[in-house]
Amino acid sequence: MVLFVFGFNAPARQLANDLNATYVPISVRVFPDGEVNPRILLEDVLSSKDESILTHADMILAAWWEPNSLPINSYLVSILYSLKHLNDRYR
Repeated sequence: MVLFVFGFNAPARQLANDLNATYVPISVRVFPDGEVNPRILLEDVLSSKDESILTHADMILAAWWEPNSLPINSYLVSILYSLKHLNDRYR
């Protein structure tokens, strides 16, 4: 079984470590008008030819909100965009 944990912060990284899974970071850029743009940093973990492994892998999106990071609404939108991207691209 291949397991990937996608996440925004240290608790997600720790979960991946505890599960012996591959951690894939997600960065979130916030534009001046408040729009959020999450980016899954898969190229930091896999080469483009290895991305096909995700089609049959188990994935966890680990999301812990840190009050000092983003407003809660922006954080929730980031989670939804990340889920949509993972679903559209790898399922």
